[in-house]
Amino acid sequence: MDNNKLIIIVLIAIIAILLVSLVAMMPNINKQETKLTLMNNSISEGDNIEILLSDADGICLSDETINFKLTGEDGVVISEDVTTDSEGKAKLKVEKAGKYSVDCTFKGEGEYSSCSLSENIEVEKATTEVVSESSADNYPEYNPDLGYYRSTGIGESEMKVVELATGRYVVIAGDGYYDYGGQDAQGNIIRGNFLGHGGTRIY
Repeated sequence: MDNNKLIIIVLIAIIAILLVSLVAMMPNINKQETKLTLMNNSISEGDNIEILLSDADGICLSDETINFKLTGEDGVVISEDVTTDSEGKAKLKVEKAGKYSVDCTFKGEGEYSSCSLSENIEVEKATTEVVSESSADNYPEYNPDLGYYRSTGIGESEMKVVELATGRYVVIAGDGYYDYGGQDAQGNIIRGNFLGHGGTRIY
């Protein structure tokens, strides 16, 4: 075989390899980038780890599957697939206190590319709340995040101020809980420090 034929064969082989590589890459060319964000890096026993899936524009992606891999200090691994809710959040309940490494993966679907996240999280021992009969009487409303509380009459259903049995004033808003910072001259509620989303225990 002369040199010219050998060169032609090598060139054909290189072109074939490039074409195969290009075909393999094409499905990802027009896909949107995605991002996973850990919403809470410290929770209590029985609370949820929350992971937010969003695209490059920050738009939350619902009905997508996130794989959770939770590894405890004792080496025990929990692996579970969770579907994101209407707010783009995937939630995994953790029952045991301790330090965990959290590895989450979105494999990509349709127009979206894959992404992953690796973080550490600490799950604290849950405290037992003792509520007296008088507290239950004075603070007739209850939810797992706030414990016993009562309405102050400030605000409306989409954003209102409540008083906890501990004496703390908290703003309940559509995107989570905030410290109450008073009201402005127009009577609008001023939100203080962000305290957490649903599934976060507020004291």
